[in-house]
Amino acid sequence: MAGKKGKRRQDHLANDLTVYDYADSARPAGTTRIKKGAANSVIREVKKLSGGESSGLKMKEDEDDTNWFDKDLDDFDIPLTKDCNLEDEEDTAESSQEGATARSRRKGASKTASAETKTGIVYPVDLWFTLAEYVHADAVGRFARLCKDAYSATKKAWFWRKLYTRYYTKDSELPEDLKPQAMERTHGLRARCIRAMFVTCPTLNARIRPPGPRQPLEADPYSLIGHRCILSWHQPRQGRWLFCFKLKKPSKELASTTRPLRQESLEHGYNNLWYNPEEGCCVLQVTSNHFHSTSPQVMGQLLTEVHMSLSQGFLHQRLRLSFDTTRVCGPSSAAAHVAECVLDPVLAVRIIHWWDPDYPFPT
Repeated sequence: MAGKKGKRRQDHLANDLTVYDYADSARPAGTTRIKKGAANSVIREVKKLSGGESSGLKMKEDEDDTNWFDKDLDDFDIPLTKDCNLEDEEDTAESSQEGATARSRRKGASKTASAETKTGIVYPVDLWFTLAEYVHADAVGRFARLCKDAYSATKKAWFWRKLYTRYYTKDSELPEDLKPQAMERTHGLRARCIRAMFVTCPTLNARIRPPGPRQPLEADPYSLIGHRCILSWHQPRQGRWLFCFKLKKPSKELASTTRPLRQESLEHGYNNLWYNPEEGCCVLQVTSNHFHSTSPQVMGQLLTEVHMSLSQGFLHQRLRLSFDTTRVCGPSSAAAHVAECVLDPVLAVRIIHWWDPDYPFPT
């Protein structure tokens, strides 16, 4: 390793001796001591002025007799050469490289420590499968998000059968496709069990059928913007007309044109637990006093605009739905077709999801 970096000897009489170094100065307490280099410079200057050359020789002898440990770094004459400069540059490069290595090590250690803190305790898989037998119907989603093992437990057919058995009673009014005999079939078991839970589980049933009278405008039709209309129909009921629009949220696989569509493997056959053709579907049900002619051309188009305002008599609402193919054909395409459906007056608006008991399933 190279030695200490050399410094040229300087005359501290003009540089280091300040006004505060005198005895009658107003220097703060605790800072009255001056440096050794400044004191030695003053002594040498006084001897040089008083004794001339002889005193200078004597001063040099006194300097040689001074103890080596009492000398300051400025009392030594250390010449600077090319070799010293090169060595200093090498030392600087080595120190910077060592500093970078130390910093990288500290970063790696901090990342490892943070990874260890995030790991936590890994419980055996059997524990999660045992806890899955006691999960409530309204807490299945939270339980599945705990870890991968908890999620894997919800992917088993026995999990949904036991969940159905815990809430099913003989007094439960269920359709034929949700009876216990239908739960023996694995194909589409998860969707059937979820539909049955919204009938037999009091917590889930209260979400779709709150106590008290039903509000006429309980749904927000603006949340359906971007859904595709796959079916529309109307029917009379108790002197009124129901206009229904079956909408489906576009999947991410269909939205991306570059990604190929997923094909179901024939190995599963009719044993797909997650099979649900109504996934992402809902029905927009609008109740009106009068019959309105709805265009059948809205089927297959996207719902892009929803306008809800007061009708002419200020007693009911007026609903205007706009369907077009802009997102499919592009905003500047001439093939884009726009269809509007105006319903006035509107007495009630309701959104029925696929898990609701009132959802009109195809027979």
